[in-house]
Amino acid sequence: MWSQSEPESLQDIRALFLVWGPPSRGARSRVLANELEIEELHFIYLLHTQSLLSLPLRYLFRSLRTVFLLWRHRPQLVLMQSPPHVGVAISLLYCILTGARYVIDAHGAAFQSPIWTRPLWLVRLLARRALVTLVTNDKDAHQVGSWGGRAMVIPDIPCDFPRGDTVSLAGEFNVVVISSHSPDEPIASVIEAAGKLPGVHFYVTGSPGRTSPALHREIPPNVALSGFLDEKDFYSLLSSCHAIMCLTTRAQTMQRGACEGLWMGKPLIVSDSTLLRNYFCKGAVWVDNSPGDIQRGIRDVKERYPSYQAGIQQLQRERTADWQLRRRRLVRLMLGDAGLPN
Repeated sequence: MWSQSEPESLQDIRALFLVWGPPSRGARSRVLANELEIEELHFIYLLHTQSLLSLPLRYLFRSLRTVFLLWRHRPQLVLMQSPPHVGVAISLLYCILTGARYVIDAHGAAFQSPIWTRPLWLVRLLARRALVTLVTNDKDAHQVGSWGGRAMVIPDIPCDFPRGDTVSLAGEFNVVVISSHSPDEPIASVIEAAGKLPGVHFYVTGSPGRTSPALHREIPPNVALSGFLDEKDFYSLLSSCHAIMCLTTRAQTMQRGACEGLWMGKPLIVSDSTLLRNYFCKGAVWVDNSPGDIQRGIRDVKERYPSYQAGIQQLQRERTADWQLRRRRLVRLMLGDAGLPN
């Protein structure tokens, strides 16, 4: 299946990147595909079919679409986002039949959610047969290694976001809280903290449909729920704020929102987990998710703002250099350099 001449970049081989989901949930995949110069990136999803009853239909459509794209492009290398694992399993079958190879781009939920870690025998098999599984932290890498697979830690990928037009915000100090209103996000603590920081204005992104009605009634006047924003408006909001907050109660979750804040050059308020403390080691303040500590963190960023700005700029340079090393190693591995260590 491989050509006689030795490929020098991923543009020299047929590579296909597949994501089971809409583009709005594939920001990391888009950036990764762009950095690896993979032109064929496909998002596989059905619109307006998100109910539990439609789950079999969605999986059937995605499976058939995956088979079609594999048959159409005949890739030598398949990158498949996980979860879910069904798409990875289809990729494995394709690779067995054709001699191609596949890479798993594993997000945190692939290891942390019981929904996606069953059946465990299948998860282990897919990891063992993959060329490499890309993970966001060392713990998940060790897990893949214990299953007999090869893992590479890719915490984040540098990117340039479309900044859009600067918009006028209401507060003397404005904080954007990047949120999807998931159960692991302590939004109630943010709202309580905001009520005691009248000089700070908070813009909470994401659709608040999962948030309790009682919480809505308690929102202070310096908090605005933006709802779901399109890409242009979202990045305009980030460009216009002073700092970005992204919180989670899950210790092993790499926060995509905080990564966006890093590459926007904005000081960060993030949860105090070992993973986030180590990665956002400059230009960020770490909080324990309690209302009092959130207040403390915001006050510290506000009072020492130039220092945090300088820190986040230094962190951008360091993380860019680190990514370039990881990228070169990943490309060599994908091109078949068997001499690389696991």
